[in-house]
Amino acid sequence: TEGEQARIWSRGTQNTKAYEAALESLEYFRRFNPDDVILCRKKAEEAIALDPDYPFAVALLAWSHLVEVWNGWSKSPAESMKKAVELGQKTLTLDENYEGAHSLLGSIYLVQKQWDKAIEAGKRAIELSPNGADANGIFGITMSHVGRREEAITLFKKAIRLNPIPPGRYLLYLGYAYRDAGMYREAIKELMKVLLESPDDLRANAGLAATYALSGQHEKAQTIVGEIRRINPKFTLDNFAKTLHYKEEKDRKLVIDALQLAGLD
Repeated sequence: TEGEQARIWSRGTQNTKAYEAALESLEYFRRFNPDDVILCRKKAEEAIALDPDYPFAVALLAWSHLVEVWNGWSKSPAESMKKAVELGQKTLTLDENYEGAHSLLGSIYLVQKQWDKAIEAGKRAIELSPNGADANGIFGITMSHVGRREEAITLFKKAIRLNPIPPGRYLLYLGYAYRDAGMYREAIKELMKVLLESPDDLRANAGLAATYALSGQHEKAQTIVGEIRRINPKFTLDNFAKTLHYKEEKDRKLVIDALQLAGLD
């Protein structure tokens, strides 16, 4: 549960102020948008200044750099990835039994297209924390991207059962997994949950537009395209394609073709 995970997050520090700063960093991170990721980084750096060897804080700092690469927010992707890798390795060095370090490295490997390493790291996180909501949810993201969607959906469902008020990214990527598996009704349901909490979530809107297009609901798809253009007038499919970290090119093409069908270019 969320409360039990909080005990894991405090592991490795005796500094209460560092712990509090790290929790604030996590809250900003979970909002999953460019502005709040910067605040996530600031709070993680505060926590590390108070306790340089605090694994959870170091991991959060790494995530702040990784998601900027993942979502195309970084002005210098190579530099951001370098920082994420260095901090990810440091997290593991500080506590090799911290499942969050392995989940983080698994996600780094995913972006680097090191598929086997991504899966191995995700499995290790689950071994260390079989009932950890984040360990299951993050591994679900990996499994979805490598095309093992039934396993991904099972992992997401378990994560959400363990944390009934889940971070939006669990619901987002569960929606993606359903869509990519051709389960459009289920995908729409999950993506609408994300948009209920965060109407301007670009990735959820893009996911919904693609799902509507794939399911033949073209008018609804065009309505969502209007929302995407409102949120980001500079949206292009070329840039968006770079944020899709699928193992198989056909999976990326499916999404891009669907968004083209919906009216984006």
